[in-house]
Amino acid sequence: MPSSLESALPTAVETTVAIRSPALAPVAPLAIQPAPVVSSAGLFGSVEGTVSIKGALPTLPPLNTSADPVCRQLGVIDNRLQLRGRHLAGVIAYLDAPRGSATAPVHPGGTVVITQDHCAYEPRATALLAAQRLEVVNLDPTLHNLHLYKNATTVLNRGQPPRSSEVHTVLTAPGPYRLRCDVHPWMRADVLVLPHALFAVTDLDGHFRIDGVPAGVSDLTLLHGELGTLKLRVAVQPGRVSQISPAYGQEKGVAGRSATF
Repeated sequence: MPSSLESALPTAVETTVAIRSPALAPVAPLAIQPAPVVSSAGLFGSVEGTVSIKGALPTLPPLNTSADPVCRQLGVIDNRLQLRGRHLAGVIAYLDAPRGSATAPVHPGGTVVITQDHCAYEPRATALLAAQRLEVVNLDPTLHNLHLYKNATTVLNRGQPPRSSEVHTVLTAPGPYRLRCDVHPWMRADVLVLPHALFAVTDLDGHFRIDGVPAGVSDLTLLHGELGTLKLRVAVQPGRVSQISPAYGQEKGVAGRSATF
C-alpha cells in the first residue's frame, strides 16, 4: 500500500544517467544539505531542532557481511543508527510545500554526493531537490552495484567496479527512493526528492535547521529508514527561529518499524 508521502507526490519517474571519464577526482560526501537562502525576514522564519531517542535504545540484528571477504577485511560500517548519546543523525526533516502566496526559498543547488566506503553508503539518508544532480562514488576495492528504486520500479541499475568513475543521475519525480547494492544486501541508503527547499538532514549531533519557512503553522515530517516517521505541527513567526526537540520512543520509533522508503 503506498505511503501518505508517496500518494501525495507525483508517481511518474524521469531520470537521466551518465558515466564520466575514467579519471576520478577526490569527492567529499555531503553529510547534510546546505540551508536554503531566506528571501525576506519579514515573511519567513526558521525551524531548528535536535532529534533524539527516548526510552530504551533500539536493538538491531547484526549485519551479515559474509557475501564478500573484502568487506569483512575492510570492516563494514554499520550506519543504520547513528547516535551521539541519544541524539540521532541521518533523519530527514521536511515541511509541507508553502501554501497560498508564499514562495519557497531559493536553494543553492549543487551536486549531492553519496559514497560507497567500507561497504556502506555514506550518508545513509539524503534529501535533494527535484532535478538536482545526484552522484555516487565507489571508494572501495570491491565491486558494488547501484540499484535505485522508486516504489517497486527500478530507476537505475549499474555495476560500479572498484574505485571506478562516479555515476550520476538526475531525479525529476519527487518522492522517496531506495538505493541498494545487489552484491552486498546489507547496503542501503534512503533518498528523498522534494519539489521545494524546505528540508534538512540531521547532523551527527541530531541537529537540523530549515530557513525560509513561510510564517504561520506548518506540518513537519521526520523520516528515518529504521525508526519510521514522526509528524508534528510547528508555528513559525516572521524573522524568528522556532526551536523544537522531537524524539523517537515509546509509540514511535520501534526498531524495524517500516518507514516510507
